[in-house]
Amino acid sequence: MIHAYRRIPSALGFLLLFTLFSRADEALKQPTMAEVEAVKQFIHASWPRTFHSANLGNFPLPAPYSSPGVTRFTGFYYWDTYFTSLGVIRDGHQEIARGNAEDMMYLIETMGYVPNGNDSERNRSQPPVGALQIQLCLEFVKDRAWHERAYAALEKEYGTWMAFRAFPDGLNHYGSYATPRQENELLQSCRSRLDPTIPEKPVARQKFAAHVMAVAESGWDFTPRWGDHCQEYASVDLNSLLLMTERVEADLAGELANGRERLWRERLEKRQSLMNRLLWDDQRGLYVDYDESTGQRSSFISAASYFPLFCGVANSHQAERSIQALAGLETDYGVDTCLPGKRARVYQWDSPNLWPPLQWVVVSGLQQSGHPKEARRLALKYVTTVVRNFQSSGQLWEKYNARTGKTDVAGEYKMVPMLGWTAGVFLACSKVAGY
Repeated sequence: MIHAYRRIPSALGFLLLFTLFSRADEALKQPTMAEVEAVKQFIHASWPRTFHSANLGNFPLPAPYSSPGVTRFTGFYYWDTYFTSLGVIRDGHQEIARGNAEDMMYLIETMGYVPNGNDSERNRSQPPVGALQIQLCLEFVKDRAWHERAYAALEKEYGTWMAFRAFPDGLNHYGSYATPRQENELLQSCRSRLDPTIPEKPVARQKFAAHVMAVAESGWDFTPRWGDHCQEYASVDLNSLLLMTERVEADLAGELANGRERLWRERLEKRQSLMNRLLWDDQRGLYVDYDESTGQRSSFISAASYFPLFCGVANSHQAERSIQALAGLETDYGVDTCLPGKRARVYQWDSPNLWPPLQWVVVSGLQQSGHPKEARRLALKYVTTVVRNFQSSGQLWEKYNARTGKTDVAGEYKMVPMLGWTAGVFLACSKVAGY
C-alpha cells in the first residue's frame, strides 16, 4: 500500500499517510472515563428492551429472562444468557439474572437439558453454562431450598450429558437429539452458510448433516475447528464446562451436607486427569480438542484453548504456557477466534472475528490463574474496541473484527446490533480494566 503513495505528490502523500496512521492511533487510544461511561449509560437505558416476561416463545418459561438482541435473537438462548448476566447483575438487575437461572432449572427439569433456545432450537443444547449461571446467583440468593433445586437441576443436566454425549473414556462431545430429517432441515436452512462444503452423495451428506447439528450445539456455528467430524472430538470447551459443573456440584453438596461431595470431587479429578493426559499438548503449551476416533490431538488452534484457565482445569505451569501461546491469537483489539489460515469458505467462528464471550473466557481465565496484569491488558483492548465502534455507529454489535478493530466481520448472515453478551462482557471487562 505504501508503494502507491510514491505516485502521489510528496505533500499529499504525507498528508494521507499521516491521516491513515492518526486514525489507527485514535482507534487504539485508551478511552477516557467519560467515553466508557457513555457506553455504560447506553447499556443501562437499553436493558429493558431485552427483558421479557415469562410467556414469550413457543416454549413458555416461568420466570422473566433476558434475550441477546432487541430486533433479532429475542428468545432465550442458553450460553448467551450467562455472558449477558455478567452485565445484568453489575447493572443492578439481580432479579433478571435469578430468573435466567430459574428458567434454566425449569428447562432441565422439563427436558433433561437446556435447549439451544426456547423457540425452535430444542433438538440440541449449547455449551453447558448452567453451573456458571447458578454460581453467579449464589452470591445473592441465600435460600436453602433454591440451592437444593439448583443442585438437583445441575445433577440432572450432567446426567444427560454423560448418558448421551460421552465417550467410553468419560470425556464428552457435542451432538444433538435431532432426527435425520431434522438434521437435513437444518442443513437446508443453512445452505447459504455451508456451501460449497456440503457433500452430494447421500451417505456422506447425512453424516455431514449430523456434524452440522453438533456444531450448532457447540455454539460455534459455524467453525473450521473440527473439520466435518465435530461429534468425534472431545472438545476442550465442553469438557472444561462439565468440570466446572462437577466443581459447583461438589461445593453445593458440601454446603447442603447431602453426602455426595466426595463423589463430585472424584468425578472432577478423573476428568482433570483425562484432560491432562489427552487434551494437554505440552509441545504447543495448550489444551486442544482431542479426536477420539484417531487418538490424535487437533492441530487447530482457537480461543477455546483458554476454557481450561477459565474453569480452573489448568495448573500454574499450564497457565504460564498457555499465556505464552496467546501471542498467536492476541491482536491490537482483543483475542481472535482462531489462528488465521486457508479455508474452504467463510466461517463466522473463525479469524478475523472477535467474539465477546471468548474475550471474557480469556480475561477471566487470566485473572483466575494469577495474571491480573495480562487480564487488564486484554480487558482494556475489548473495552476500547467497543467504545470506538459505539462512537462511530451508536450501537453495540454481536462481534467485531480482531484484525481491524471495526465491524467489517467475516459473516454468515447480516449482522445486527446486539446488547446481550456484548454488553455483559463490556461491563465485566470495564471493571477489570479499572473503569
